[in-house]
Amino acid sequence: MLVRGLDLRYLLTTYIHERGLVTVDELVDWLDCQGFEVGDRASKVVSDALRWECARDRVIRVGRGRYRQGYVPRATAYRIDLRVWELQQAARHGAA
Repeated sequence: MLVRGLDLRYLLTTYIHERGLVTVDELVDWLDCQGFEVGDRASKVVSDALRWECARDRVIRVGRGRYRQGYVPRATAYRIDLRVWELQQAARHGAA
């Protein structure tokens, strides 16, 4: 399942908040394991998506290719969780 834009950002933000400190390579591998694709140059697509989240302090860049969780307001976290759940269900049903 191809993900881009808002859906990709939500998936990445959720994973970072669950795991803590992660690298771009870990994020790309996790997306692949979950059944999501981001297209060519996956590491660039992921880091570009995270730039938006860093600007809103939901994710914090701690070094080259390394990110950790930031602050997500409760209402935003709820909206993100709902969308991520829908995406995961769609990926599971698409694989079946």
